[in-house]
Amino acid sequence: MKRGLMVALALLALGLCSLPAFAKAPETVLLLISRENGRNPELMLTMEVGVMLNLLKQAGFRVKVSAPSEREITGTISSLKPDLKNSEVRLADYAGFVLPCMAQPTGAEGVAPEFIKLVQQITATGKPVAAMMSSIDILRKAGVLEGRTIAAQNSRPPCVVDRNLVTSMMCPYMAQEMGEKDAVADVMRAFIGLLRAKSQ
Repeated sequence: MKRGLMVALALLALGLCSLPAFAKAPETVLLLISRENGRNPELMLTMEVGVMLNLLKQAGFRVKVSAPSEREITGTISSLKPDLKNSEVRLADYAGFVLPCMAQPTGAEGVAPEFIKLVQQITATGKPVAAMMSSIDILRKAGVLEGRTIAAQNSRPPCVVDRNLVTSMMCPYMAQEMGEKDAVADVMRAFIGLLRAKSQ
């Protein structure tokens, strides 16, 4: 009896010791906000960033948010507290990167040169990247779209995948303006597919 108990405990200990080798921690995705002053922040926080965060978490990923500062981004009801500043981002910590639109009225105009440089470094990693509307203009300004197929205003389907890049012009703000359905969920599904394919 004692011997059987000792064997069982030894096997249990062996199993517990080897568990970390098999248990893989969830991968982390970084959602980067280029500027905090977009149009209709309530719409974008709830229907763009909020949806992105929820879908990524439901798919089993951890998500961190970076912004120019760690100041809370507020709408009329919703708010978002960034986890870190864009200047603190370490690319090796993340499996993929999401660039929401946040309804920036001037595209890449006014975006800090440091952020443009960060976007260049992000695309150089070869990791999956998703970009909505005004963030596509940031990718263009960063000079990383040469030889790429990207979404256009009336793309059908509304999201385009080219290698590790997913793009769409149909953010919630544009969708509301045009009376169309936004493509946030489509972009996230395609992006999650790229993340899973990369991790296999």
